[in-house]
Amino acid sequence: MTSARAAAGRLHRVPAGGLTLARYGYVEEAPGGRGRQRPWQVVHRSNTIPGDELGADAKLAAGALLQLIRERDLQRLQAYESMRADYPKEWREAAHEMRQLVHLTAAELAELFGAIESVLEPCLEKVERRPGTLPVSFGLHAVPTRLPSDGDPEDRS
Repeated sequence: MTSARAAAGRLHRVPAGGLTLARYGYVEEAPGGRGRQRPWQVVHRSNTIPGDELGADAKLAAGALLQLIRERDLQRLQAYESMRADYPKEWREAAHEMRQLVHLTAAELAELFGAIESVLEPCLEKVERRPGTLPVSFGLHAVPTRLPSDGDPEDRS
């Protein structure tokens, strides 16, 4: 549990008002506290930025946000690689990067992503820092590498 400002710091955001992060679902009020000393807890969840139903301005803003998130992910990878030798052996052996090219239908891709989310769900529930843990950045992208063509054997409906 933490104050809204501390929670915002953990999210690298400073709220314009005390309820800004709560309004967007990043924090929730925690039990306890008195008066203006209300405790907050971070709500760990993944964020999906819908694309199809957004207006033109919102699509531009979402695109800019996604670009920043991707740049931050790359910076984290580069920072880890530059300090990799400083980590204990158990962390060096546990950390992974993986790249695969697989042929899937849209339904299979959706099913695979759902399975991965299910595997991660217990980890997302572990909000409090426990002894021996480190924050771990887990990012995944699973996107087609080209548009379907008329010669593809799949149904494009």
